[in-house]
Amino acid sequence: MSGQGKGTLRKLPCGGRSVMFYQPPGPVPAGGFPLAFLCTGEDFWQELPPLLPQLEKAFAGECRPFCMAGVQPVEWTRDFAPWSAPALSCKSGPFAGGAADFFVFLTQQAMPLIRAAFPVSVQPADTALAGYSLGGMAALWQAAQDPLVGKCASVSGSLWYDGFSEWLCGRRAGLQGKEIYLSLGKSEEKVRNERMRQVGVCTRCTAALLQEQAARFVLEWNDGGHFHEVTPRQLRALQWLFAEDTSSKIQK
Repeated sequence: MSGQGKGTLRKLPCGGRSVMFYQPPGPVPAGGFPLAFLCTGEDFWQELPPLLPQLEKAFAGECRPFCMAGVQPVEWTRDFAPWSAPALSCKSGPFAGGAADFFVFLTQQAMPLIRAAFPVSVQPADTALAGYSLGGMAALWQAAQDPLVGKCASVSGSLWYDGFSEWLCGRRAGLQGKEIYLSLGKSEEKVRNERMRQVGVCTRCTAALLQEQAARFVLEWNDGGHFHEVTPRQLRALQWLFAEDTSSKIQK
């Protein structure tokens, strides 16, 4: 499956699901390409192709060329929920708490498949988890307890999720030495839902924790709300994680 960039987009069967994979153009670096695994839905992969030329232009100097992978399909309220929680409204279902099973599938089936089929690095410093919304929270949840993941991006992460802030504080040691990117839309804490309204407070608390623990960290505030420029914002996060110039270790 080819996109509009010069790199390659492929889709592979894996354990009853599919693994989407993007490999950048150009020679393979020593040790393989860095790899970002995305906790996101099908929309990302549908919107990605026309954005690839701009991303691949950044590979010329702004950031290291990196691969991207993701699993389809995903059930957001199951695969990206670390534990069960009530529904947000009468129009939605409860959170099923299946993230542990999802990441077992990722680490034991999807990742071995990717590393057997493509030239990607196995080093933690070259391995990132990234996600948007509930997927962003799930990426940070896994990164805090997985020593094989050295980078993480939580883009508009659902850090309001019941009990997550307390859980993360108790796992702060797992964040030491990692590179973490957070972002949030400026309007996201102005919603009506009482639980989701806590996202600003929870994101600031998480940022304070990461400033103490992370080797490199940034919290970026974006214009708009939760659904503003979803895919471009994820790509900007990945470019920050794999930036060529990382001299500024802690950024605000």
